[in-house]
Amino acid sequence: MIDASTLLTGVDYTNLSETFIIFLCKEDPFEKGLPVYTFKTTCQEDKDFVLNDETYKFFFNAAAAEYEKDLEIQSFLNYIKCKEPTDELTDKIAKLIEEIKNREQNKEAYMIEHLKVRDNIMEGLREGTQQKAIEAAITLVHKYKATPETAAKDMNAPLELVLEELKKNEGQKQE
Repeated sequence: MIDASTLLTGVDYTNLSETFIIFLCKEDPFEKGLPVYTFKTTCQEDKDFVLNDETYKFFFNAAAAEYEKDLEIQSFLNYIKCKEPTDELTDKIAKLIEEIKNREQNKEAYMIEHLKVRDNIMEGLREGTQQKAIEAAITLVHKYKATPETAAKDMNAPLELVLEELKKNEGQKQE
């Protein structure tokens, strides 16, 4: 899949870009005790023949951090294991991770707020639609002499609200 996405149709295989696939593991994926495992594609029939596809796979094993000779990689592996920055590189990584988490939290808060606004709009539309149905039912009662029950049913309005509104209208006419 990676090769297919980097190589255009008709382009020679030797034109593949250098590709690095990196796995960060808290536990040893191969149980060999190495801090880093590096793989290149080799021919199974002739182990000396390496496919020159420029694809490298790295497995960083945090469980074996203490065996890594390169201090930066060792610090990085310890960071994976303990989540505590111990140098400039791991401090930068920790800050980036925190920034990404904050962005995700802000994104979640934005989505929640957006849903609340949408729900309020929908509720407003429902209330507006209901109010229009009540008004139409009252018009049927006054203008066409329909019973409140029939008018409420025909306009899909709650009968109790139609009756309530009719009472209000009667009270206003008497004043």
